[in-house]
Amino acid sequence: MLVDRKDTLMVYRQLFEDGVFTTIDDVHATYVLGKDENGEDITVSNLKVIKLLQSLWSRGYVKKTYSWCHFYYTLTDSGLQYLREFLHLPNDIVPNTYKRVNPTLPREDRPRFRRDGERRPYGRDGERRPYGRDGERRGFRNNRSGFRDQPKEQPAEQPKEL
Repeated sequence: MLVDRKDTLMVYRQLFEDGVFTTIDDVHATYVLGKDENGEDITVSNLKVIKLLQSLWSRGYVKKTYSWCHFYYTLTDSGLQYLREFLHLPNDIVPNTYKRVNPTLPREDRPRFRRDGERRPYGRDGERRPYGRDGERRGFRNNRSGFRDQPKEQPAEQPKEL
């Protein structure tokens, strides 16, 4: 299938930038690649996207997974080299899936390993409560409606023997 060079470049750039590509199995839909300078959507026919990625898959440049009417394409190492040559990119530019994500918490705020044997806090105040605040066991049986929710009758007093 013949695909415009402009559409091919946009799809390949998006695949190289993210390292993965997800598309729905509907050839009549349009795929939104992003927004241009004016804020308008950049769209490509979903048929073109599927055929471009199918071509890369047949050459072994992407891995394809199909689940629930969606195609999931993951870039392989050979595909990374091919797209780098096709898009004329230097070796220091890598997809987002290859970049290391820094932790969001500063070091002092992260949970620490407890070596001195202190217990982990369980409740908000740090107390361990296998039972609820009112002393009742927690679990699915307490929440069931029916005879268990009704108060228990007190047994009748039996006469005391002298």
